[in-house]
Amino acid sequence: MTFLITEHPIASVDQFKHALLTYRDRGRGIPSAWLIMLRAQGKAPCATMTATELADVAGYPNHSSANLNYGKLARNLAEILSFTPTEKHRNGEPAWWTTISTGIGADPDTDKHFQFVMRPELLQALREMNWVKATQ
Repeated sequence: MTFLITEHPIASVDQFKHALLTYRDRGRGIPSAWLIMLRAQGKAPCATMTATELADVAGYPNHSSANLNYGKLARNLAEILSFTPTEKHRNGEPAWWTTISTGIGADPDTDKHFQFVMRPELLQALREMNWVKATQ
């Protein structure tokens, strides 16, 4: 059985733009692998990718590394947006990735992996900033 994790918008397009630029302009900027993941997901069909796909494009050795870094990116943006996810991991920690994506759950019956679906407001922010080109 496949399920969709949804949540109301957590920020506007302008708020996401502000968060991205604020993080970029702090110290060392946004790590290139994080930008690669954002751009790849933004260009993917329905702005949807698995952690394995994100790892492949960003050069991480496995899906766990991609998950870790995707969460770090999301947590940094969440702090700027003053957002704390209501979705929690089994250990009770906030699921920071929900700052930048919703998701389609894994389906063991069809061997489908969990899919990150970029929040539309973030996708629009990335497009307006020309960090992601709109697909035709």
